[in-house]
Amino acid sequence: SAGLLLLAAGCLTLSTLTADVDVTGYLWRTSLIGVGFGVFQSPSNSAVMGTAPRDRLGVVSGLLSLSRTLGQSTGFPLMGALFVGLAVAAGGPGTGGDLADAPPAALVAGIAGTFRVAALLMLATAVVAAVAWRGERRALRSARR
Repeated sequence: SAGLLLLAAGCLTLSTLTADVDVTGYLWRTSLIGVGFGVFQSPSNSAVMGTAPRDRLGVVSGLLSLSRTLGQSTGFPLMGALFVGLAVAAGGPGTGGDLADAPPAALVAGIAGTFRVAALLMLATAVVAAVAWRGERRALRSARR
């Protein structure tokens, strides 16, 4: 859950970007996300693979890869659509009908809202993971008795 919390923190800090943020302000925010992914991804993969029977490791590995790919191929477009919707609602696109012509304030509003939603999703996932982990620990303690 620590990785998910770092991801959520990174998303929340990205939601505070302004139109005049400098490179340093952007980099420290995105580095939280990078560290969060690193802290989350390896233990998560290890936990999944560690619970798989030896003769099913290939299948489980394939399903893990499939779930990651499905998440990326649906998550990015959905978050992109959310960004566009929020940016348009905040005053974009510009007169040419292209979001690239939108006023900076509209783009900032789209980014802020999108990363707030992402942070909420990460926090919800962290709660689910913590509850599942506690349940698993209880089951292990009961099995030992």
